[in-house]
Amino acid sequence: MSWQHPQHSEVEIWLQDYDSAVSAAECHGLLCGFLSTGEALDAARLREYLVPGLTAEDQPHWQETFENLFREVAASLQDEQMQFQPLLPDDNAPIMERRDALGDWCQGFLLGQSMGGIDKTTSLPENVREIVNDIIAISQAGDYDTDEDEEDEQAYMELVEYLRTGVLLIHAENQGRVTSGE
Repeated sequence: MSWQHPQHSEVEIWLQDYDSAVSAAECHGLLCGFLSTGEALDAARLREYLVPGLTAEDQPHWQETFENLFREVAASLQDEQMQFQPLLPDDNAPIMERRDALGDWCQGFLLGQSMGGIDKTTSLPENVREIVNDIIAISQAGDYDTDEDEEDEQAYMELVEYLRTGVLLIHAENQGRVTSGE
């Protein structure tokens, strides 16, 4: 399976094959959040969260696929063209499914940040703290009523774009924080 620009449905099937309780959106968010901390990969810890019941027999295939996905996510966050996109269901999916996936993605991102050592006690620039607070609010997206109308479509697209640019800013800020030794 190629992970060059993975599709939401491909990652969803891959995780289901390993009986993961984590959605594709949450998995992608988790990897983005973790990578945005600048910490070294702790594949065993991430694997334990994503597929706690992984057998020794499945380990080699999982590892190869996971590493490919991890590299793809890392490359997308560092893309000079800033083409990064959160891994969410495509625009043909019902708005409620996309809304729920957006909340899952944000929850995964926040968990990834925490696993990488970023928490409420971490000194972050004001603009990054604001974005993180917004991501916390967006993570509750499933609590909001949505309709299949143009207004909700527009609001969803604006949230995804805000999230996309916010994550790129967080990634850049955290990389600078790690490089400068803060």
